[in-house]
Amino acid sequence: VPAVRAEYFGEDIKLDAVWLPVFDEAVMPHRDSVWHPVDTVSGRLLGFGTLPGLVGVKVRESDEDGSGGGGLRLTAGGDGLDYGFSVQRVRQSQPYYRVSPGVLTAIHPYDTVVGAELEAEHLGATWRMELAWRSDVPLTTPAFQYRTDPGIDLVVGAEFFPGDGETRVTLQLAGHRTLTDVSVLDRTEFYLMTGEIEHPFANGRWRADLRFMLGLGERGVYFNPRLTYTGIDQHELFVAAHLFSGSAQTLGGYYTDNDAVMVGWQAKF
Repeated sequence: VPAVRAEYFGEDIKLDAVWLPVFDEAVMPHRDSVWHPVDTVSGRLLGFGTLPGLVGVKVRESDEDGSGGGGLRLTAGGDGLDYGFSVQRVRQSQPYYRVSPGVLTAIHPYDTVVGAELEAEHLGATWRMELAWRSDVPLTTPAFQYRTDPGIDLVVGAEFFPGDGETRVTLQLAGHRTLTDVSVLDRTEFYLMTGEIEHPFANGRWRADLRFMLGLGERGVYFNPRLTYTGIDQHELFVAAHLFSGSAQTLGGYYTDNDAVMVGWQAKF
């Protein structure tokens, strides 16, 4: 994807400016795939749950083009503390499905994002925090009317190596709240714990990984254990599982029937 970028380096600060002249939307699963976020057979939409009115509707994928937006980011640091501020006017690569009679249309609306970030080394861990205010969170009312309202996202996390060994642990707490007083079908407030554990063993020939996501308050669970053999140079052989469960509006609930075990091979040439 082409991008125009300018950087300024000061004595203690750095300023980045980025503009995406061409919008690049996310590559979505095939429409008939069980991993697609729309299920018109059962009338389900990821993030909404089950809606009988969606049974049999047509799904129109996005045909939007134009710019992907741009932004400015100012960062500074010193004495073990780094911080930054940013402002963006961008379009999300993941589609939002706008409901109209008999049709779901994928759209990528513009959103102004003002953010702040903080990173510090303390107690043997790297601590990170990100806070963002969004101007236009897309929403759908019970009457299937589209609207946008502001929202706030917060992520606090830590990365550390227990016992100063080779095992790496990353833990994050994330929260979102949409600032609306209108009844909508979307989840307007949710909290998650996410994490990743990476443990090499047998002199680095094997690696055990675990990624997970746990809903706090509303139950939503995703586990992704993986065992990888790395003893062949530039090659990886692995077996992994994807396990889901949870309430209807969560990612774990939407994919609750999609538990899978995968065996694969990766190579670098």
